[in-house]
Amino acid sequence: GPQANNPNSLGDSFAWGAFIDSKNRLWVGSEGAGLQQYRKDTDDFVHYKNNNGQDNAISNLYVLHITEDKKGDLWLATYYGLNHFDPETKTFTSWQGDKDDPTKLSSSIIKSLLYSTDNYLWVGTHDNGLNRFDPNTGAVLRIGLDEGLPSSTVSSLLEDNAGNIWVATSNGLARIHPETFQINTYSEGVGLA
Repeated sequence: GPQANNPNSLGDSFAWGAFIDSKNRLWVGSEGAGLQQYRKDTDDFVHYKNNNGQDNAISNLYVLHITEDKKGDLWLATYYGLNHFDPETKTFTSWQGDKDDPTKLSSSIIKSLLYSTDNYLWVGTHDNGLNRFDPNTGAVLRIGLDEGLPSSTVSSLLEDNAGNIWVATSNGLARIHPETFQINTYSEGVGLA
């Protein structure tokens, strides 16, 4: 756990997101300590924080989820934006949400992520639905209550073998077809216990 006299100890006891990348590196996201990389050789952690709001730093220290794209870069869900992290240059790029601007993410409070086989990043928010984000262009497609999502809170995302996106929400489960965006919902009494 965290040790006050050791700057390379685990930064916070509340580790929300743990992820092993394609190079077998362990990354940890936590409540208040940002992104941390475990170093096996020294049995400690490297911390990636935002010191005095410098450029190319993480946008928020509350990291809920970590995933990886096909290039080996990391994507982080934080309480203030979506973050891209390049493990080679150790730099971050972030995107903030704006519920009133349909060209941006629907919220900055990001809860869940999925990098799909068709190279999109699905971004689930705490309070304003789901976004399909194109990492190459930054283009956003929003999917919310109006499109048939059962809740605005998206807690988890999975892709099945057929490419369907499964969305766990606070009001049931939804399945989204990746091309037609048809949404099937499953709630209590309709196939879900």
